[in-house]
Amino acid sequence: MLASSLHVLPPPSQTRRTALVAALTLCLATGAFAERSPLYFGAGLSAGHDSNVFRAPEGSPQDQSDSYTSAFVLAGIDKPFGRQRFFADATVRRTEFRDLDALSNTGYDLNAGMDWSALDRLSGTLRYGMTRARSQQNLDAAVVTERNLETAREFLARAQYGGEAILALESEYVHRSLDYSASAFTAQENTSDSVRAGLLYRVSGALRLGAGVRYTEGKYPQGVLVSPGVFDEDKYKRRDLDLTARWIPSGASILNARVSFGKQENDAQTSRDFSGTTGSIRWEWQPTGKLRFDTRLSRDTGFESSFLSFGTNNGQAVGDTSRLTTALQIGAIWDITSKIALDADGRYARRSLVNTGGINVDESDRTHLFGLGITYKPTRIAELSCKVSREERNTSGTILTYPYSATVAMCGAQVVLR
Repeated sequence: MLASSLHVLPPPSQTRRTALVAALTLCLATGAFAERSPLYFGAGLSAGHDSNVFRAPEGSPQDQSDSYTSAFVLAGIDKPFGRQRFFADATVRRTEFRDLDALSNTGYDLNAGMDWSALDRLSGTLRYGMTRARSQQNLDAAVVTERNLETAREFLARAQYGGEAILALESEYVHRSLDYSASAFTAQENTSDSVRAGLLYRVSGALRLGAGVRYTEGKYPQGVLVSPGVFDEDKYKRRDLDLTARWIPSGASILNARVSFGKQENDAQTSRDFSGTTGSIRWEWQPTGKLRFDTRLSRDTGFESSFLSFGTNNGQAVGDTSRLTTALQIGAIWDITSKIALDADGRYARRSLVNTGGINVDESDRTHLFGLGITYKPTRIAELSCKVSREERNTSGTILTYPYSATVAMCGAQVVLR
């Protein structure tokens, strides 16, 4: 062991040359980052406590609290070239629970794509994303205590012809899928493919309206229980008429809206069928240079609602097994100083639930979540933060869902080099 730790020193002249090369390399690297390198790297560490890890009813045996630590590393690139832009980033996260160590897991967020433009009026986007995170969902009124990792994937290809002309054509293809590691969630796994074509009309520089048709085919690969341990697939088709609007009334406000009239029909589990109005609204408002609001309202089937927050879920699972979900989410950030910021967010979701196990039961639940956090940036690359959130769920019945409450507190630090 001692011999292996000994090193032979180079001659003094070689040492000076090595030091000179190292100094020049450091200077060149520093200059490269000073010119805003397209590459960025980061790492972070956080610790937290969850008062109800399994989101179980209060007082039940599964109503358990635990502390956890989480560490992550990330790397990415954001590189424009000509009229194109390439971007990619990857985050790998390891979470360790103190007592419930069977829940410890490794998750990740991957995202890559390109914004492209050609022939003056032709442009589009290619994007692929994949996330893996621990899911806190439960099956009907049964609390699931085994580790359940959710993997969500989305591929999007969008093209537009017309640029800023009064009329423009737009087309889109989207592939989505949800998978779970726990065998109890086999019937909830889903995959879908959708195509959309539409027309955009520029009313003014601030307002653009759109209309289009969307067709979706999907399936639950093991959505129907034929016999114990034997499943069959449940295919479905969905047709939508989409009306969209993008309004920028001022430099401080952006409003995006979609209203859809559609119908979904399932081959086997007809209780999942849906016909009616869905849609979403997002309003981004910055009334002052230090205050920002982000408000989102949505109404859609559970699978579609799952992907409304895809890409911005920050390591959280996105799965939603409801027949229909109506949700309102409001977030606010207040920059108290150039280094300190407060953030608050609230979310309300009402889920319409149906039983896919044979008994005709309809129930609903309402989930409220509120969080408050503070962020301190001592330098341009470093960030310290703490946040406390409270989550509660109320129900109309106890067959398909149940009430619970949970409080989560966490603090963390991260460094990102650009």
